[in-house]
Amino acid sequence: MLDAHRPLVVGFDLDMTLIDPRRSIRSALDALSEESGVAIDAGLVLSTLGPPLEVALAPWFDGAALERACRRFRQLHEPVLTDETDPMPGAIEAVGAVRALGGKTVVITAKYEPHARTSLQAVGIVADAVVGWRYGPEKGEALRDHAAQVYVGDHAADVQAARVGGVSPSPWQRVGPRGPSCKTPVPMSCFRTSSPSPRGSNGGWSGAPATTPELESS
Repeated sequence: MLDAHRPLVVGFDLDMTLIDPRRSIRSALDALSEESGVAIDAGLVLSTLGPPLEVALAPWFDGAALERACRRFRQLHEPVLTDETDPMPGAIEAVGAVRALGGKTVVITAKYEPHARTSLQAVGIVADAVVGWRYGPEKGEALRDHAAQVYVGDHAADVQAARVGGVSPSPWQRVGPRGPSCKTPVPMSCFRTSSPSPRGSNGGWSGAPATTPELESS
């Protein structure tokens, strides 16, 4: 069991864990492509989401042009975040379950932090802390900083983060399809300490990292 004398702290990844950002990302990519005259393959980006934005846009930009493209993408992304961000299935209930147990939630994401906060607000999720611009092992450092016992994510890099943060991957159960042509996102996967994770209205969390990574740094 989780240590009853230690406050419950659950870490959550953001994109494709708590929120589905694909509509807003596509809108911003299409606008960037039209504005720059560069034929960005939005479908390809959405099918390989996960690495930082600079990596995602590297096939079409480099050097100073890449810096400008990332900056402009974020400018184009901001106005559509509120209307084009969707909650992931079970996300609101999962965060509520942690709160019902008296626990705290910390969202740790590679996304630009102000946009992460806007995205959460758009879907009605309130976190106790939000840490942006962290990816892979850097997420693990944030997990340690916040003394998290549980980490919920969807990507192989989240497993790496969990291990760095002292949170080990749990047994998994695939609970849905995911892919660039699939309209139903996979519900959350859970990476936790060796103790059982808390169970709430969503019946608890179990899962494995999805094979398709996510773009969070937008």
